[in-house]
Amino acid sequence: METRATDIRRSGGSVPILALDDPRSVDPDLVGAKAASLARASLAGLPVLSGFVLTTEACGQIASSHDDRLKLSSELETALQAAWEGLSRDGSRPLVVRSSSSMEDGKTSSMAGMFTSVLGVSNWPTFLEALAAVLASGRRAGLDAPMAVLVQPQLEVARGGVMFGMDPVTGRSDRIVIAAVLGGPDKLVSGTVQGTRFTLSRRGRLMQLEGDRQKILSARQRV
Repeated sequence: METRATDIRRSGGSVPILALDDPRSVDPDLVGAKAASLARASLAGLPVLSGFVLTTEACGQIASSHDDRLKLSSELETALQAAWEGLSRDGSRPLVVRSSSSMEDGKTSSMAGMFTSVLGVSNWPTFLEALAAVLASGRRAGLDAPMAVLVQPQLEVARGGVMFGMDPVTGRSDRIVIAAVLGGPDKLVSGTVQGTRFTLSRRGRLMQLEGDRQKILSARQRV
């Protein structure tokens, strides 16, 4: 059984750690825009991976040291380790640790690739290192907005991608754009590959294709 982050997050009224399925996780000021979007999807009944968020409140306290070393209170470290143990199943399941800034994934900017994401985090020491790396990337970027850290299980994927609710180039809201690659989407998000780009109508009809459709979709998926 996974340990729910909401079961171990209470600390004198503060909210250092929240599970994605906690109703308070829809607040982008508390968990950042990326995690808030996932929380809204989860509460709407969509299939969203479980996870937890180290909130902007907790990250602000950690980041106040202005260096790349973590300085956790004993209470926060205990709560964080309990959340990590539950989600990783005591280290048997690798995790992904990534940023969730209140400025990410917004209507005017995505900030994709600006902050560090750490994949394949498999034990407690590397989890702490990953957390420090994500927070440090926010400081190096001169982030003038609260940052939270989102933690979810890592999946073995055949194909991955990014979906935009509007065309990120033209700004047209009557289009849905999907960029996809073989394997995980990290290379796509970092900008090292372009991937195959599908432009769809709001009803899902393919309107434009850029790239190799056959490489991304199997014969059954192309039907």
